[in-house]
Amino acid sequence: MQRNRFVILLLMLLFGTLVVATIPVHATDFYLTVDTSPSEVLSVDAEAVTGEGYYPSGSWVTIDAKQTVTSGAVSYEFVEWSTTDTSLADPEDVEDLTGNQALIFMDGDRTVTAIYEEQFVGTWENSFESASGFALRISTNDKYFQFMTPEKTYSITKADFMIVIERTTTIFHSDDKLTLISFSNSNIDYCLTYAQDMQTGQRYVLLDRIGFE
Repeated sequence: MQRNRFVILLLMLLFGTLVVATIPVHATDFYLTVDTSPSEVLSVDAEAVTGEGYYPSGSWVTIDAKQTVTSGAVSYEFVEWSTTDTSLADPEDVEDLTGNQALIFMDGDRTVTAIYEEQFVGTWENSFESASGFALRISTNDKYFQFMTPEKTYSITKADFMIVIERTTTIFHSDDKLTLISFSNSNIDYCLTYAQDMQTGQRYVLLDRIGFE
């Protein structure tokens, strides 16, 4: 009986030692999210920004962004990072930065956004505006449009459907941001457009009454 107790005790000590020996010891890691604004930039080029991932606590991370991302007639030009820690970094590390690189200090989970400016490199053949401040720009050659309200300017978008018969343009478009139906005639300067913000549910109507250009 005494011997059995000794064997059990020995096994418990041996098993406990093995368990302790196999428990890994990890330093705290934090996650860095690198995003873009507008979000379409990453849809066009998934590698437009770099640096996202897990990093040890207290480490400095170099992030980078492409200067220009182009999709069809739309170009996105890098402007700035939403936040950086460059002023707190070692001056020598700052001197090593090139292009659009910046430094982020990982003292917790972080999110940084690359701000891009959206530009249309084509031509807006038609432009309509209502008395209440709503506007619609149309590129009939490239099949793009841009809808604007007094409070918000929507992204330049390639229409799901756009057809031009003589000088009458019909547009149907729907995505996760905007649904738009538009009928316009550039000869008589007339436009009737219905739009709905798919994120807020807000509905808009643009009416540019008949006139002559």
